[in-house]
Amino acid sequence: MLRRPGFIVLVLMLISNNLFAQTDTLFWFAAPDLQQAHADRPIFLRVAAGNENTFVSISQPADPSFPVIRFFVGANQTVSRELTTLIDRIENGITNAVAKKGLLIKSDNPITCYYDIPSTSNGDLFSLKGANALGTSFTIPFQRDLNTTTDIQAALTCDIIVVATEDQTIITINPSVPFVGIGTGSFTIPIPLNKGETYVFTASSSTANGKPMGTIVTSNKPIAITTKDDSITLGACYDTAGDQIIPD
Repeated sequence: MLRRPGFIVLVLMLISNNLFAQTDTLFWFAAPDLQQAHADRPIFLRVAAGNENTFVSISQPADPSFPVIRFFVGANQTVSRELTTLIDRIENGITNAVAKKGLLIKSDNPITCYYDIPSTSNGDLFSLKGANALGTSFTIPFQRDLNTTTDIQAALTCDIIVVATEDQTIITINPSVPFVGIGTGSFTIPIPLNKGETYVFTASSSTANGKPMGTIVTSNKPIAITTKDDSITLGACYDTAGDQIIPD
């Protein structure tokens, strides 16, 4: 999708303000799985330090085999860590199944960070919100103006991705529209999620009216949620939209 320079400037201004407000030393994130046929890579984690030097680590607590990434960020400096070689271990793409792909980013001193997919065709970035992202009740926001294109890949790509931050986390979802394998009735994940485990819910329709705006997700322990609306279409342009949302 082509982007206009003025639009890019406006977005960067908004992102900069948003990142400034999301300073923390601990961030949980469940990465979305974009369509590889529509450019889902490279992927980066962009980290900015405050007035103090800091060491940063990226890990997957539910998967001890994941190679922990550690690096240094100087005061008032920014570091980009490319994660593309680990993309299959990071992206959450299997619906209605427990995975061990939750990312945990920790630092010695406060940082801001975001997950970046800098593709010129289907890029997006997800501002990580630290403690502000954690909660036990979420009302899910989605747009209902644009359809998801099926020209690139005939796949359902509107997801709600949950990551647990503690063991024995029970998730319940009350869909506003039908979901794959769930329908519209209240559904509780049959197996409690443990720390760092993730779960993907996928809407059953690619149409604008099938977007799950107003869906309620609750839990007995703090979770973080990522939304993804991949390759929504306006005329000949297709692009993804997503966010790490905040709880009620």
